Amino acid sequence: MAKVTASKVIAKAKSFLGTKESPKNSNNVIFNTHYYGKAVHGSAYPWCAVFLWDMFRLCGASELFYGGKKCAYTPELANYYKSHKQWYTTPNVGDIAFFQWANSSRICHVGLVIGVISKTQVKTIEGNTAIGNDSNGGEVMIRTRNIKDIKGFGRPNYTKEESKKETTSTTNKTTTSAYYKKYTGKSVSVDVVFEAIGVPAANRGSVTKRKPIAKANGITTYAGTATQNNKLVSLAKQGKLKKA
Repeated sequence: MAKVTASKVIAKAKSFLGTKESPKNSNNVIFNTHYYGKAVHGSAYPWCAVFLWDMFRLCGASELFYGGKKCAYTPELANYYKSHKQWYTTPNVGDIAFFQWANSSRICHVGLVIGVISKTQVKTIEGNTAIGNDSNGGEVMIRTRNIKDIKGFGRPNYTKEESKKETTSTTNKTTTSAYYKKYTGKSVSVDVVFEAIGVPAANRGSVTKRKPIAKANGITTYAGTATQNNKLVSLAKQGKLKKA
């Protein structure tokens, strides 16, 4: 059994943030090329599960994902974790989240849990997603998801790692940064960038919602212009975007 931690797989997945299929709506993407051994195109090749398969493979941990075999069909992957007693209803970082949307009759999408926000939300990194197209969007993105849309969580047998807490050594109090984390993806969309670095939904999605963030970063007459949005994205890429 490979000795691989959840943080290693998450770091590998994050290194592909912003990767897109090309051309749009083609499913032609590097992860499918790795999986099928050749470039593929068309609706028969959705790749949310393939993306996760590839991340485990690149970390030398294929056996943690699906017993060392390939799987691109999300219900089949879910059944694997159920049959191996690795299926849970509450999330841990590193879990595979299995999504079943309200308008779907089955599990139809997967993502890797990178943060547990609350009892009702998790943060995930997913392949083949986009804002406005949750499970066939064509990009690797970080998403904030409602647990009500998740059927369950598959938990790979990672090597345990010591949990890390953001505390000071002298006071043992949780530290709060004045800045959002640095954006390392490739997107230039301000709302995509904002979601990826943890800007709350109340501060993204419209000019009005983004105004407090803009003001905190010196843009006092924010109107959502390309120049203003580019400045916010630039600050995020430098790790210098201030919180409102």
